[in-house]
Amino acid sequence: MFFKHYFLAILLLANSSVAAVVIQSRIDDGAWKKATAIYPLKGQKLTLKVAKESGATIRWYQIFPDISKNYKNANYSSEKNPYQWIGFGKIDYERQELTQFRDQWQIQPFEKQYDRLVFDLFNYFWKLFNYSRFYQKDVGSFWFQVEIEKRGKIRK
Repeated sequence: MFFKHYFLAILLLANSSVAAVVIQSRIDDGAWKKATAIYPLKGQKLTLKVAKESGATIRWYQIFPDISKNYKNANYSSEKNPYQWIGFGKIDYERQELTQFRDQWQIQPFEKQYDRLVFDLFNYFWKLFNYSRFYQKDVGSFWFQVEIEKRGKIRK
């Protein structure tokens, strides 16, 4: 089945073990929202931000599934007991710091930037050697996390 538009589902993560940071988001020039999931279409401008704090260090991370592997929750037809349920497959995730956005309180994670070239090259070669031909840097489901460090304490 083919779709006219590609959807991008973005989940903004918070860790309950530390004081949570609220990530606000907006699509194009729309209103800022504090939603935990947003659904921009491919080509729309996504902007993320957090409240500024003086004297703090900020790090942004993108988290995405490792789709270089075949996951399964049932036996294949060629295996003993075909299609038998074997339990939920564990999906592995990659967490990469978006270093080009360090110490920025507002970012556009999919905008082209010179520093992003290194990230794109890494992903290109990672896909080649891990057979992850389905990974797209700006289409699919992504999670963003932010860490704010101030006086030795980290909030996520």
